Amino acid sequence: MRKTDLAAKNVRELARSAKNKKGEDIVVLDMRGISNFTDFFVIVSGTNSRQNHALAYELKARAKELGYSVLGMEESEDSSWVLLDLGEVIVHVFMPEAREYYAIEFLWSDAKKLKV
Repeated sequence: MRKTDLAAKNVRELARSAKNKKGEDIVVLDMRGISNFTDFFVIVSGTNSRQNHALAYELKARAKELGYSVLGMEESEDSSWVLLDLGEVIVHVFMPEAREYYAIEFLWSDAKKLKV
């Protein structure tokens, strides 16, 4: 399997893990060709700060199982937004209000959405 195919497969697996943890409105953006800092964004919403925290830690654990190194993890004080930097994948976990405020899907609207 080519590296790009494996990356797309892995990012879909991360999205499935978010869904299994009751994440909502999951979107995967293919950033290849439009970004020089990552290949994919995984964007997911949780319903409250506890769920966001749980989603982030579940995705962090699953990423490690898939062979990713967690390069960084940032979390707002109220867990309304959590970012996991996996290098070729960046995971954003938002509460709906924060997701609307940061509007990542709008900012990167030229990115192709992968079916998950």
